[in-house]
Amino acid sequence: MPITEFLSCTSVSDEFESLSPAQRYHAKTYATGLVAASNKTVAGIARKVLSVQGKRALNKFLTEYDWDEQEFNHERLEKLRKHGETRWSQNGYIILDDTITEKAGDFVPGVVRFYDHAEGDSVWGQDLIYAFYADDKTAYPLTYRPYEKQDEGDQDHDTKYDLVREIVTELEEEVVCLRTPTSSTRSSLTILAFLNISNPTARTGSARYGAIDRQPTAEKS
Repeated sequence: MPITEFLSCTSVSDEFESLSPAQRYHAKTYATGLVAASNKTVAGIARKVLSVQGKRALNKFLTEYDWDEQEFNHERLEKLRKHGETRWSQNGYIILDDTITEKAGDFVPGVVRFYDHAEGDSVWGQDLIYAFYADDKTAYPLTYRPYEKQDEGDQDHDTKYDLVREIVTELEEEVVCLRTPTSSTRSSLTILAFLNISNPTARTGSARYGAIDRQPTAEKS
């Protein structure tokens, strides 16, 4: 059956100042389709969600509209911070990992052949490095970076370590920004990194992050 209304969980988009009213409408349409439509493509969502103003309008929102993704994500994390069940805890963990999603076509950005340790073989797919927050109450994604395999001799290409450093810097700013006036002057989160990289001795690691001095210090063994 067609979906005639936005899902209630999308109403929070109405409070995001990083989106225009038209962009909020398309964002709610897209989020409703991702949750409720069996076919998650733009064409599939346009067929299922009656609020879509045509496949072209939704595709234009995703590919051509000018909006600040980092500010949008900051507003999302700020909303999560205001609820007790999803507020960051000093006992929480930030997990840094990458995942390879297999793809069939050639048109998705960053799609090449990667070695997948889970499969024990090379797969055609897209590699995303992401940060995930988890504690004993909740778990949800924080941010991500797409990784594109570098060509030999390309010294300016971002490595996985470069992208991880970008993520950590972004999250440092979020931890400082999202602290409440009643929080302690010295809060910390444990950062766990599990990266699918070629050097097996560097594949896992952990660091303790202090939110005030913004300097990671090695976890004592």
